[in-house]
Amino acid sequence: ISGKEFTQRLVNPMPEGAYATLVFQGRKIPIVTRLMSSGLNIQNRSGQFLRFIANSPRRPEQYQEFRRFTLHLAGLWYNQNLFVRNLLFDEVVIDGLKVQPKAEDLWKGEGLYWRLNADGTWRVTRRKKGRTLVSNYDPRSLTDEEQYALNEIARKNAGNYVMVDIRQGHPGGDMPYFGALKLRSFLDIITFVGRGIDRVPEFDVPPDPRTPEPVGDNPRQTLVVNVSGRTPPGGQSKARYRGQYYTLADSAWDREAFNVLLILFQVTVSDVSQVGIPITIAK
Repeated sequence: ISGKEFTQRLVNPMPEGAYATLVFQGRKIPIVTRLMSSGLNIQNRSGQFLRFIANSPRRPEQYQEFRRFTLHLAGLWYNQNLFVRNLLFDEVVIDGLKVQPKAEDLWKGEGLYWRLNADGTWRVTRRKKGRTLVSNYDPRSLTDEEQYALNEIARKNAGNYVMVDIRQGHPGGDMPYFGALKLRSFLDIITFVGRGIDRVPEFDVPPDPRTPEPVGDNPRQTLVVNVSGRTPPGGQSKARYRGQYYTLADSAWDREAFNVLLILFQVTVSDVSQVGIPITIAK
């Protein structure tokens, strides 16, 4: 597999839709988040950038905070209080239209809705699916105006950012977050895994006391790859490179993490630009 197009897909950041689709398929959100995210952008409610929390053991304090954030998502996910949905709202196409529409205008505009205002003018709207939101509340509880405002903040971010809104007053709101996950490229994902073997190992991080229980598995490494100069025993799957044998750790977490990695590779080598993104509640 080679060529300019493949190389571009390898180094370009993952789209937010890949993250949403994996969660929709039931993949564990801590696995998806730890693999795919280079960190979390913290923003204020106006969308202004405040700071970045890196998902890298090279920055131990930030890494610990990111891991606690990931465990917080996991606690909400396991308790069915985490939502991963596209924002959905009515976008105004025309407002204050004084000309009364003809009968055929009311139905021929696909996806358009005509509403009569109190002052006798007409308002034309279109139902629009916006950016992905990870939240501890159902975004359908928001008004169209509130969803539109959130989408305007998300829209200013690149396509590899996933908006996060963990609000006070909802489950897990004692540990609020507002910002966006920054997704890695596939090359950055495998670089993160490779460096974790020995050069930049991850380390244990316990959940924050404010995080709902249970949080599920919380292994030190996102994906454990064992390296040995000896041939692995039995029929264990292995890869040989420069005289060393590489094998996957035998745990349910590592098998699922490797499967997620395989899916992300397929996303990288395949054209998924026309694939629709589902709307769902995680878990």
